[in-house]
Amino acid sequence: MKTVKTDASVEALKQMIDTESIEKLKGETGTVYRRLSKNKSVGDYTARMIYMAMLADTIGCIENNGVGQESLTEYIYRECGFRKAEAGKIAEIFSRVFSQEHIAEWDSRKEEGFRELCSGKLQIQVKNENSAWHRDGVHVECSYKASATLRIKDQKTARMALAGIIDHDPYISSQKLTEYLEKQLQDELDADFEDYCTEDDYYPPVPEDYDDNFEAYVMKPFCEKYGLECIDYSGKGEGADSYIRDDRWDYR
Repeated sequence: MKTVKTDASVEALKQMIDTESIEKLKGETGTVYRRLSKNKSVGDYTARMIYMAMLADTIGCIENNGVGQESLTEYIYRECGFRKAEAGKIAEIFSRVFSQEHIAEWDSRKEEGFRELCSGKLQIQVKNENSAWHRDGVHVECSYKASATLRIKDQKTARMALAGIIDHDPYISSQKLTEYLEKQLQDELDADFEDYCTEDDYYPPVPEDYDDNFEAYVMKPFCEKYGLECIDYSGKGEGADSYIRDDRWDYR
């Protein structure tokens, strides 16, 4: 006869939340089931019952009404159609996982990475080596790289701008947030530098003079959007010394 593996399930679910947060667990019930079912200590039978309980919003029930095992058993029994004994065991799993002690521990870790980000400086480097000016079968290759030291000046603006990524993963580290910001600045540089290099059809650009554009059209709006202040910045643009023949027919 198949049995519900309570201890192993409690350990596995808590480990998932310790690593990835309750929010991610709630948003990826299918992933939770697959991982539990592959855990030999839990097994597919217990994993399926936990999955059904999650689909029935058992976690939402706990958040709204607490973790009283008797009321939780009645909820799972009513919503999932389990036998009363199985409903009681699944209720035990959820009540143990979502104990007050565990919830207090998880709450203390929420947005820890964002708080760390706000308390220090960010080092960001971006580089564009893919832009070129083309004309009559020749081109001039252009590049620009920049290094900046930034800090969070307006935490409210920064939190609002980063809401999507933080709400999805409240445990995200300051390093991952810095990498995310670096990627956003890189995207802005790529778009603006491409426009700068291809703006004039008859005269090649001068990447060495791009600094003012980068500060005005990339760095300034980026800092405003994310509540940042630029403490230090250095940039360098370079262009080919002579025309280079195009190899691609669509540039001729």
